[in-house]
Amino acid sequence: MPKASAKDSSALGIRLEGDLVYAPGDTIIGCVWRGEHTVSVASSVDIELYARTKSKKITKNGQTTSEYRNRFTLIEGAQTRQRLFSGPIHIPPGNKPEDEKSWPFAITLPSRIPEPEKVAPETSQEYSYLPLDRSSLANTPLPPNFFGSSYGLNYQVEGYVEYVLEAHLTTTTAADRITRTFRAARPLLVSPRILDLPLVDLGSHLVKTYRGVKTLRLIPGNEEAKLTFKQKTKMFFGTSSIPKMCFDLEVVMPRSIQLDHPDTLPVRLRVVPDPSTNNRESSSPELLQGPPPKVKLTSLRLTIKTNAEVRCGGTFHPHHGNVKSKHALVDYDTFIRLRQAVFIPCACTDKESSPTYVDVSSIFGIRPKQTADLCPDFTTFNIRVTHLLKWDIDASIAGEVVNVSGERPIVILPASEFSR
Repeated sequence: MPKASAKDSSALGIRLEGDLVYAPGDTIIGCVWRGEHTVSVASSVDIELYARTKSKKITKNGQTTSEYRNRFTLIEGAQTRQRLFSGPIHIPPGNKPEDEKSWPFAITLPSRIPEPEKVAPETSQEYSYLPLDRSSLANTPLPPNFFGSSYGLNYQVEGYVEYVLEAHLTTTTAADRITRTFRAARPLLVSPRILDLPLVDLGSHLVKTYRGVKTLRLIPGNEEAKLTFKQKTKMFFGTSSIPKMCFDLEVVMPRSIQLDHPDTLPVRLRVVPDPSTNNRESSSPELLQGPPPKVKLTSLRLTIKTNAEVRCGGTFHPHHGNVKSKHALVDYDTFIRLRQAVFIPCACTDKESSPTYVDVSSIFGIRPKQTADLCPDFTTFNIRVTHLLKWDIDASIAGEVVNVSGERPIVILPASEFSR
């Protein structure tokens, strides 16, 4: 079940105009073209748009290999087919741009499944995440593009949703009446859009992680001091006279992401020291007499993790598989390229009046875009896609490095119509 790939050459090609990310209901405008030498007394040029969603799971058990598949038709090519030209074609040899022939087209992408009866004839409901009755199919929106695959020693799982423009040119020579057919294909990037302004409130999670550091450099005025051998020995054995600072590192992250949003993704950090003795070791008293120590961000990695559940057919019951992938928002190279120090505010209390958070998303310009490997959450017949936001943070306090990491479910929403 190969995924369609682009096929474009001087023998036959497809050119598109305007926005290359389409939404259901958009009109796709472009032309089919040919530049190769051609002498044909009878020719025809056709173009069609088709869409489908497929899934596959292969398992191996010793010498036995089992393969399970599932397929649903979203748009039938025959329904959108257009005859762009019929007649003789003459293109001189030389592949000169001025001799090229082109035939314009405009195809409207349906907003919903246009032919419910062709989605999955004779497919049992247990093989689909969505209802398969005719009334439900007629109101089923088109899903976004998706491709995912996962391989292991004894298994293979794959699933994709694709939208493809396909053109055909048929020529017939005058001398020997030989008919030849040429094909061109252009996969499209399709994603639904929200018919409203970009969202203002994406919601938020506050995640607190308790950490502690123990070092003589926590003493005010001793931050850059060179430690003696005796002091290093004390630190090595962790004696009680070594100052200790306990704190919460707070990560404020959104509950949802809207693709192509004009504002940066709100991800904020701050440190809140813990001076109490209630259920936790107390921070050393001498630390409370001076200003809070500086907390430097030394590493940051933000990643969107995609999990796709695929459902395939089987003899007695459906078979399921998972495809996982990652999309880096901030990686090690992005952090290194910043070439500036980033400090995390250190508050005295966790009240609202405490110092503000540092917004790392604005520093790194985090604005998730609709791409071939990042799509909104969706559920279609045989594929269901959800996401997690994972963070991995290293911070340096008085020369000691602490690590905080975690992940939370996050909803990825389609882009706004006004973000185009």
